[in-house]
Amino acid sequence: GSKAAMELISQADVILALGTRLNPFSTLPAYGINYFPSQAKLIQVDINEARIGLTKPVAVGIQGDAAMVAQGILEKLAPSAGDVDRGNREALIKTTK
Repeated sequence: GSKAAMELISQADVILALGTRLNPFSTLPAYGINYFPSQAKLIQVDINEARIGLTKPVAVGIQGDAAMVAQGILEKLAPSAGDVDRGNREALIKTTK
């Protein structure tokens, strides 16, 4: 992943992993950052139930099609969801390569 993504994930209190196996190699430290926060709650969505929680412990595991689950979540969110601190996150992405 990108360094900017790793910086943002390291600050997360909740991670929504849609359709990713979170294999051990993709969650290892990189760029000198141990980025995967140990205290964050993980919500993992995967079509293959055997992959859920295989690498990282999950707070919520959902077996299903990632696109369908994402659409269901989006339908429940307010239009302003994610607006808090958006400017700082966007600035971090622009400045971190």
